[in-house]
Amino acid sequence: MDKNYAIKLIQDVFQNPFSRDRFVAFSKNLFNFLDTEKNFVYRGNLIPDAYKSYIHTLERIGKYEDAEENKIDVLIVHLKKARSIEHARTMQRNFIAWYLAGSRGGELKDAALVAFHTDNPDDWRFSLVKMDYQIVESSTGRIKTKTELTPARRFSFLVGKNENSHTAQRQLLPTLQDDKNNPLLSDLEKAFNIEVVTQEFFEKYKSLFLDVKDSLERLMKKDHAIAQDFTNKGVDPVDFSKKLLGQIVFLYFLQKKGWFGVGRDDDWGTGPKNFLRLLLEKMIADYKNFFNDILEPLFYEALAKERDKDFYSRFNCKIPFLNGGLFDPISDYDWVHTDILLPDDLFSNHVRTKEGDIGTGILDIFDRYNFTVKEDEPLEKEVAVDPEMLGKVFENLLEVKDRKSKGTYYTPREIVHYMCQESLINYLVNECEEKVDRKDIETLIQYGETAVEHDSRVEQEGKETLTYSYKLPESIRKNAQLLDDRLKNIRVCDPAIGSGAFPVGMMNEIIRTRNTLTNYLEDKEDRSIYSFKRDAIQYSLYGVDIDPGAVEIAKLRLWLSLVVDEEDIKQIKPLPNLDYKIMQGNSLLEEFEGIQLFDDRLLNSYIPVNDDQIKKLEAREKEIQKNLMIYYQRNPLWMKNQKIERPTELYQLEGELKRVQLAIKDEKGVRFQIKDSNQNALFGDEQKARKIWEELQSLQKEFFETAQKREKDELKKQVEKLEWELIEATLKEQNKESSLKKLEQYKRTNVKPFFLWKLHFSEVFERNGKSGFDVVIANPPYIVVSPEELRGFSLTEGNHNTYVAFLEKAQMILHDSGVISYIIPTTWLAGNKFKEFRRFLLDNKSINQIVQLPYDIFKAAYIDSLILIINGKSIKNAMVKTFKFNIKDIVTHGSVSLVDFDVNSWSQDKEYVIYLNSNLPSLLAKYKNVKNKLLGEIAKVQRGTLPPKEHQLILDNNNNNSELIPWFTGQVYRYFIDTGKKCWVKYKALLENKPISLFYCKKLLGRQLINRQFRLQFAFSDGEFAFKKNLYAIYDLGEKINYYYLLAILNSKFYSYIQVNLNSSGQRDDYPAFSLQDYKNFLIPMINFREQKPFIEFVDKILAVTNSNGYLTSSEKQAKVKTYEDQIDQLVYKLYGLTLEEKAIVEGIQ
Repeated sequence: MDKNYAIKLIQDVFQNPFSRDRFVAFSKNLFNFLDTEKNFVYRGNLIPDAYKSYIHTLERIGKYEDAEENKIDVLIVHLKKARSIEHARTMQRNFIAWYLAGSRGGELKDAALVAFHTDNPDDWRFSLVKMDYQIVESSTGRIKTKTELTPARRFSFLVGKNENSHTAQRQLLPTLQDDKNNPLLSDLEKAFNIEVVTQEFFEKYKSLFLDVKDSLERLMKKDHAIAQDFTNKGVDPVDFSKKLLGQIVFLYFLQKKGWFGVGRDDDWGTGPKNFLRLLLEKMIADYKNFFNDILEPLFYEALAKERDKDFYSRFNCKIPFLNGGLFDPISDYDWVHTDILLPDDLFSNHVRTKEGDIGTGILDIFDRYNFTVKEDEPLEKEVAVDPEMLGKVFENLLEVKDRKSKGTYYTPREIVHYMCQESLINYLVNECEEKVDRKDIETLIQYGETAVEHDSRVEQEGKETLTYSYKLPESIRKNAQLLDDRLKNIRVCDPAIGSGAFPVGMMNEIIRTRNTLTNYLEDKEDRSIYSFKRDAIQYSLYGVDIDPGAVEIAKLRLWLSLVVDEEDIKQIKPLPNLDYKIMQGNSLLEEFEGIQLFDDRLLNSYIPVNDDQIKKLEAREKEIQKNLMIYYQRNPLWMKNQKIERPTELYQLEGELKRVQLAIKDEKGVRFQIKDSNQNALFGDEQKARKIWEELQSLQKEFFETAQKREKDELKKQVEKLEWELIEATLKEQNKESSLKKLEQYKRTNVKPFFLWKLHFSEVFERNGKSGFDVVIANPPYIVVSPEELRGFSLTEGNHNTYVAFLEKAQMILHDSGVISYIIPTTWLAGNKFKEFRRFLLDNKSINQIVQLPYDIFKAAYIDSLILIINGKSIKNAMVKTFKFNIKDIVTHGSVSLVDFDVNSWSQDKEYVIYLNSNLPSLLAKYKNVKNKLLGEIAKVQRGTLPPKEHQLILDNNNNNSELIPWFTGQVYRYFIDTGKKCWVKYKALLENKPISLFYCKKLLGRQLINRQFRLQFAFSDGEFAFKKNLYAIYDLGEKINYYYLLAILNSKFYSYIQVNLNSSGQRDDYPAFSLQDYKNFLIPMINFREQKPFIEFVDKILAVTNSNGYLTSSEKQAKVKTYEDQIDQLVYKLYGLTLEEKAIVEGIQ
């Protein structure tokens, strides 16, 4: 199909109200051949009862089977309720899943292309729904397809009159243009691939960020007032630019909800969906500079300050008061008195892009994309900019500072989803194990949403019927209230929060599960998605990051996830303050300049009743009340209406009154002094410290609940003042005057190189019966740092990697039966430097899961990593589940190949090595039980040298120069060395001082890297040449071990099997390799020369073949060598005493 015609077809279909005729024509062109002969319509009684209130009709307009025998139907679903397009997404997906899984006795289909529309056809959804059937074995042994609780995945474009088709064009055009090849189901999946859109949007977003930053830096050079204000306040142009873009993109989501430009007496949701464009085009208010005259007042007045009925006179419309901190000036810069005249063409222009679009400004780019306020879910993805995609973009942008920066890459959504679900399962098992079985909890978390239609129908009917029966277990239904309470009271922390992926993921799992449980609760009041989210954000979610920009992004994501579910058209609720939930700081340090900054005993110390103090407080209470009455008499509305502007002094007095009354209450309560009178609390004055401590707690609680900007600002200043007072007093007590001066810099910008967990999150550590978080979940940084930076950690001795410190910190802030869920490298499984770390985990904790991840899971950095899930307390005889991660299986909870390990098998190893092969214990015992010695004890083992520079290589040595030594350029294989091209190098030019005897002696050469068959590669050499560091030499064997015998052992299948499975670096997907120490630790069986002789004879035969001409190109010679190798393998099996079953394991037969 002609490209222009294809574009017009897409535009006609997707940029207009839904039209059946246009959709049919598009479908026929998309599939090239669509069978339309046996179409039908479901309506009335043909629609299942569970969906009747949502679905008017289902019409099939065609069916199609691709070359891989995937059956695809094309459907039109007419929804009854207009709101169902944006809401009830699970219902829509499950309805199509019911249809595809045979519906009314029909055949199973693999997928459907579906147009969802309502009576108002302006906005509709174009979806690909795909089933993920599982093949299972029945009780009779028959193989069948499992359809019950089979999840469907849906990918959707938001289309219609109010949407842009830019993304649909880009994604669908290749398939639509291809007239020769009929599309496969996989082609359709590519067309709905959200990751392509994510990457494109990130590149555009990154470019916009850099444009803003460059413009701002140019302004700062020209305008001294801006530069001075930014310097004084510690404003970084990078953070300013990121926050500005975040604010604008946030407004794009809100204008999608119709929250801007609302008439004075109109309901929220009725405003124009292009409000920002109308502002830019001066349709709402005139201006000289768009940012200075429009955006700044919009951010820091209209959205940040409460007004009567939310009316904003500058724009002559309603603008919601959002509070929260997103629309506070960064670092409190002076937006009123500085003129930040960012050029208008930064926001919109007429520059043509390379793709042919017009405009490269912020609004130009954002206008091309569809924005949806619905969070991406593992089973529900919209091919649009949604909060989840935005989170990925933000995470990608964290490390971008300039145009050379490439950005980091986010944790894939599927992994976040899996870790959050497993963390929640383990938490609920720990909390409810006596009443609810683990398998039942897994069903609730993994399939609860899929079962909800069935179970809600049963609840409505009051009984099970032939059509509808309960899908969730009885223990879940009976203990719904208990489970809901535990979910409501969970406390979760990400100590390296980044863009907030894990807290948002945990929140989504919590609300999804609580929403499912609603069906089984008697009291269903105030159980909306919005109330669940607000509960989670307000009480459950915490996070810390050293990067202030990351903290702002994480807060923005949580706010965004909340506002998307605000449905009150009369009164929009202000956003909660997150300043004391998501905080900046170094999670690993609770000290400054070597001084501990917080005394944990404050958590449990109590002060005796002080009558004199009570009298002083009561006198102050009366004085404040008297002063308040003077204000209230001046204007009675100030006492009754918190929403109107009031004097700052009034806010201060009201706040002080609350704190004084709380202090009186505390003083009159029963308290107990610390038992040891010699213990001094912080800075030697227990009572004073406790007073500051309690006032801080009170202020933080008040701050979270405060909506008024003036009062909130005042409270924040008081909190920060008290925090710094505590820290400064500690340093003064220790006579650290020089440290106080350094601290001034951090105090000025309020950026802390430490984080005081029990000060800032005190409510988590003072819960009834618990002290610490229920779940600590993170993908912490993996960085080797100096020992000084990890002072205070006991498990980083010798390794100094931050991920170990983050794990140790997790167990410090976790309560006894909490759950740790981390992504970390695999290096700790076997490395010598991590022995104490492994010992600690195995002796004190209970490892629940170890999940190996693909090496390329993070696109920017190939690293072998794993998911580690730990229970806080050790459980005797615990079994550990391990498997290799497959994204498709994880999403659908399909046939994940779980292997149970007995932890004791790891604990009994003197090095505490953790291996992930369940067959290894018995084979390892055979490997160790023969008489043996370490290779490093019977031979010298040495690496090669750093290679010479290219210009130092000499291609001939015709003069036999004695200063030259041959340089090895070839490759080592099993039993064979390909020498490569001849060249020489001066021995003195080698970059490492290796003994020359290493290059002239008889030796075995082995490769550092293991081949793709996970086999060791060794060859014998008596040649004279220097070689690179990626080769190891084994030499000076002595008389008891023959070189050929050792070569046979090292090249055997059994030896490779043991070493690869025993060594974590040998199991890598990317560059599996062994270190020099690994080689030295190889155990070599010590047998006499007579017993070595059969091995030597076979190696003699092999070398006779491999050293003959043409070995590498002769399949006949290679087959002969393989025959000899097989015979050596049999000798090795006999030497180690392997059984037939064990031989089969090594050979890969079972």
